[in-house]
Amino acid sequence: MAASIAVAGVAELLRGSSVGWAYVWPGVMLLIGVLFLTHAQHGTGAAVVKALWQHRILGLTAIVAGLLRVAEVSTGVSVLGILWPIVLMAAAAQLILYREPEGAYEAEGGHGGHGEHG
Repeated sequence: MAASIAVAGVAELLRGSSVGWAYVWPGVMLLIGVLFLTHAQHGTGAAVVKALWQHRILGLTAIVAGLLRVAEVSTGVSVLGILWPIVLMAAAAQLILYREPEGAYEAEGGHGGHGEHG
């Protein structure tokens, strides 16, 4: 995710030279959204369910932000230029507020996990 965000940042710097660069950032947001939707969760059953729910909401929020930006670039509708940053800020708030659910680092039997989060 970090590498794709770096690529999107470079594309934003180059955006003035070609309209095509304007699609890189929203493409990266779509990719990140899909990664959050498909991200494997670990821990007890309850922790996995809670983390899946939180990751899916975040993934969908990132996808909506990307789609709104694509729509703005494609159509030029200025209100979309207000909406996608609001949705992006909602994704940022989710990331800031996110905490691993209790049991995220435990095996289903409660014997403890490996301390890994993928």
